[in-house]
Amino acid sequence: MKELGDVRIWPARRFARLGLFGLAVLGAPAGIGVLWIHLAGDPLADVRADYDAGARLKAGLPLYPADTDPNTAEFYRYPPLLAIGQAQVPLTLLTATGAPWSIPLAANLKLFPALVALWFLGTLTLGLVGEVRNISPYAVSPLLWAVLVGAGAVLALRLAPTRWGWAAAVALSVLATPRLLVCMLMTLPAALRPAPRDPL
Repeated sequence: MKELGDVRIWPARRFARLGLFGLAVLGAPAGIGVLWIHLAGDPLADVRADYDAGARLKAGLPLYPADTDPNTAEFYRYPPLLAIGQAQVPLTLLTATGAPWSIPLAANLKLFPALVALWFLGTLTLGLVGEVRNISPYAVSPLLWAVLVGAGAVLALRLAPTRWGWAAAVALSVLATPRLLVCMLMTLPAALRPAPRDPL
């Protein structure tokens, strides 16, 4: 270990910094070369692919035409959500949010943010994180739970023809589970939307 004033430089850190600097020195010409290749050979190819995909959606045409050559630079090879425009800003927001729900949304815009999920997988253990509290009536009495689920099913069937039928069915689908956690209640706002049209 070497001291420079109040700063202590550890040999391992010093070598790591020198290694990163060396990679940057080697990577800069490679990056400039790739930039030159794109500017000379296919300028704005990605932009053209995105623009054409958005134009097809706006015109009601298929996003992925069957007669398109997938080997061309202009071929649109991204998920459908990306055809709403430039994805990097919402992608950055979703990734920076870092929530288990935001990473799958980001992966619907571009594929590689799905690799962030490796972090979540790496934190999994066989032990529980914190206390898991079951708020279902099943935790009090399985008989009480069965009676309440039965009454909820009857109520949902009775209310089905009315404007409250959808809300009753959604509430039953959430509350009927014998292992009900607080986080599962987040599905209840789905009951607030208008009932879908009768499919029959």
